[in-house]
Amino acid sequence: MNIRHPECHLRRALASALATDLEGVDDTPDVEGAAPRRPREDECGVVLFGQFWPAALLGVQAQVRLVEADTVVVSGPAGDACVYAAGRLLYRVAHPNRRFFLDLSAQCMAQPAARAAYEGRDSADLEAVDYELEGALARLCGAARHLDSGEALSAARVLREYVLRFEALAAA
Repeated sequence: MNIRHPECHLRRALASALATDLEGVDDTPDVEGAAPRRPREDECGVVLFGQFWPAALLGVQAQVRLVEADTVVVSGPAGDACVYAAGRLLYRVAHPNRRFFLDLSAQCMAQPAARAAYEGRDSADLEAVDYELEGALARLCGAARHLDSGEALSAARVLREYVLRFEALAAA
């Protein structure tokens, strides 16, 4: 299995999403019994990036535990989204929340077993947090996966210092 062939995996994921994986579009909600139609390509959002996944998840026989594979995320007009790796569907999220889009922004999607964290509305507290801050932190977490341990610990120290500053401001 070739896990790095972006054009092929993008085509395969989009075809699968349009044909079966994404929710159908109900163009005639007033007509009783009308079947939803399949989404069209121009109605979908598509993102492609490389991400490390467990080799066993992709059915790859490898000497290493993780392999980098083309990851494609297709969001449909009904509001749902599908996550593919190396051309195979990993999971579908019916109602993606902020965590989903933040991880997408960081190009670091959750493992299939953890996909429930992406489903449904966020709490009022989470919705109150600024997208800009959440996006920056999500990107930092994604980048930290590629840092050596010393660099990652240094970044963690800086973040801890900011947490202490925020706590002091909140207490004042």
